[in-house]
Amino acid sequence: MRNHTLQRFNRFGASLFLAANVSFAQSEEPSVFDMSLEQLLNLKVSVASRRDEIVREAPAVMTIVTREEIEALGARNLMDIINRLPSMQVVGHAGFYGNKTQIRAQPNSSQDRHTLILINGRPVRENINGGNNAYFYLGFPVSSIESIEIIRGPGSVLYGSNAFAAVINIKTRTTTSATTDYEVSTTYGTFDTQDYNALVTGSTSNLIRYLAAVRISRSDGPRIGWTDNANRTGFVDYKDDSDSVYIKIGDDALNLQAAYNRYSPGEYGTLGTLTEAIYISEVETFFADAGLSRQLCDALSAHLNLTLNTFSWDGSNDGDTFFERRYSRNLILEPMLKYAPLDDLNLVVGGTAEYDKFGGRELFEQSRYIHSVYAQADYQLNDWLKPLVGVQYNKLEDIDGNVSPRAGLVLTPGGNWGAKLLYSEAFRRAYAAEGHLNSSFLLGNPLLKPEVIETYEAQINYQNRRCQIDLTYFNSRQEIIEVDFTRRPLQFINHPGDMTTDGIELTGRINLGRHWKALGSTIAQSTRNHTTEPLIYPNYPDYMIKVGFIGKFGKYDVGVFNSYLSEGSLWHEQSNNLQANVSMDISRLLHVAEDQVSLSLFADNILDETAHQLPSDVGVNEPIPHSYERRLYATLKVKW
Repeated sequence: MRNHTLQRFNRFGASLFLAANVSFAQSEEPSVFDMSLEQLLNLKVSVASRRDEIVREAPAVMTIVTREEIEALGARNLMDIINRLPSMQVVGHAGFYGNKTQIRAQPNSSQDRHTLILINGRPVRENINGGNNAYFYLGFPVSSIESIEIIRGPGSVLYGSNAFAAVINIKTRTTTSATTDYEVSTTYGTFDTQDYNALVTGSTSNLIRYLAAVRISRSDGPRIGWTDNANRTGFVDYKDDSDSVYIKIGDDALNLQAAYNRYSPGEYGTLGTLTEAIYISEVETFFADAGLSRQLCDALSAHLNLTLNTFSWDGSNDGDTFFERRYSRNLILEPMLKYAPLDDLNLVVGGTAEYDKFGGRELFEQSRYIHSVYAQADYQLNDWLKPLVGVQYNKLEDIDGNVSPRAGLVLTPGGNWGAKLLYSEAFRRAYAAEGHLNSSFLLGNPLLKPEVIETYEAQINYQNRRCQIDLTYFNSRQEIIEVDFTRRPLQFINHPGDMTTDGIELTGRINLGRHWKALGSTIAQSTRNHTTEPLIYPNYPDYMIKVGFIGKFGKYDVGVFNSYLSEGSLWHEQSNNLQANVSMDISRLLHVAEDQVSLSLFADNILDETAHQLPSDVGVNEPIPHSYERRLYATLKVKW
């Protein structure tokens, strides 16, 4: 694969220089964003260490997305949000549009196998293919989100499989006031898109907090032409029909949460030598978690979680005739202890007992057990230095155990500057289809060893009450599971070689005066194969530049965001997705209280670009668009 070229580094250096100059061109006049940015700089995060800590002190390369940014930029779903994140883009394959998060030039795959999704710290998993996440990215109710914590880099020590290259933790809204708030909205737009959202959140007098969110979406979607492996052509409507529900209730001792999603993409796919299309007619998922917490003494607390994930999908050959059904059920029991024997010492010790069951027309019925133990410790050695160590041991029956360590130093020498030096390893175990698929064109391999990755990261960060800037270098080496195309039928194998990925990331947030603030990121990245046999080809842009602006002008909110993705490896065309959102508080026109009724307009792909990418790691498929033509949506929201 390509190495960095001088031209790419020149472009990256130019964007770095521009961002740095903008960052320090600070206005001295008071800003309406001063408080929100100052709060953001001191916002507590929990995903890096499973305890609350300030972002710059967390032992991970992190980004936080706030509800203010989500609403101001007009995100309709999680895919909109993730596409604006540093080093990330949501891509798809012939069977699912918007199916996976691509980050840091990871190998091309049709599934989301290298990113772990959490809801309030609990894993959302699909254990058939390891990441059919289109339903989640398009369906989860965005109105329920308070913030999103993102780790760029491995997270397996605390979270196990799939926390390979990124962890996305969705923190839902909560309130402690003994009131009930209501919110409803309706959206109409391009492709006859109709979205309906409802949210109820509040707390009882005895501090039992509750939230319920519903999202119903119907969309005809764009009409996309396709060519299959037999060189037959046709078209399909990429519709987006989904029904989603999320509920949460609990207090400091007991928390219950659940999410249901029904998704009907109506899409096509061609896999390997299969000459007939596969239509995914319907997907159903269910997530539930029960968590108990108890403070045993001042220094020791105990936690116990029971998490269930179920997944099923129906498919056909022609869109009507039943073809097959696949399903999985995954149950995780996880006890954990948090111990702080000294003011500056924090220990986390836990383990998981996991039961995985799956079946289908080409999977047969199988079950397996997985066990793990983990520990992590950090110690504030002095005012400016915090070392950290951690390790997880993970064992899948019939497969040798896997050990993933991590170590790091967090430096905060005072003032506005800080640094992080991190080393992490992670793993991703084979999923049901990889291990047990038995079809005419592709066979699983029950003896597959886990994929592994080791990553070095070095970050310098700067912050004051007007700006926040992080500059990160990363280097990763990974061994992967891929499809052996030399066999007939094809078969999943552990590739004997490895691949190295490295890059430089710059991220920042800046106040630009009374009414505006800016946020953005840029990355330059490359990969190298250390083997004569090709690995799964990465599919990534050589560099990304993402810049957004949020403005507040009385009863008007304005958000503008542009994501530029360069050409890159294999088939990755240049793209430039410009979005804009304008929201107006129309409460006064209706003679009701301020901020109770709003009307917004969101424009997507304003430049009407249709860049393509190669969609799958199995077979030769027609390249599909990253995004679909210019779109416009109008939303009416009512709160009380």
